[in-house]
Amino acid sequence: MAKKEGIKEKISKLKTKLVKNKYKSTIQRDRRDYVRKINLFKKFFKPQEFLLEETDQIKYTGLKKLTGTDIYEVQKQALSLLKRTQRKFSRATLNINLKTHDTKGKKRKYTINIKAEEDRKILARSKHADWDLPRTMHKSVKNLEQEIQHKYKTEGKRRR
Repeated sequence: MAKKEGIKEKISKLKTKLVKNKYKSTIQRDRRDYVRKINLFKKFFKPQEFLLEETDQIKYTGLKKLTGTDIYEVQKQALSLLKRTQRKFSRATLNINLKTHDTKGKKRKYTINIKAEEDRKILARSKHADWDLPRTMHKSVKNLEQEIQHKYKTEGKRRR
């Protein structure tokens, strides 16, 4: 008879798998499985393990109130947004302001303000609020991209 795996063995396997895949294996199609993995991370990983490389082109405010996994999600989406904006505006920088609104229950409400700037000139702004942090970040990023596209008509044009 095979011995059942304990929680420590599961965590060690999960950790080695994540290190090999550079944290890409956390997102899967089954939402419940993803939530289970994130809950395991919160229990057994230190928040510093999730931090991506920091750039001086992105300025964050309000990260101290978030957990390590939330910080990782925000930084991951912010880096991809920075790459996309710098394709059109080479000296673009981002200012990301995160606010958490504590409520009486277990859930938190998040408000995200994103400003894209180039040489002290504001290119576009985006603001969105929701209960789920990755969804909120995604919506505000999408809104900012649409704002830049609409304002500068960058569809099919080269870098400025």
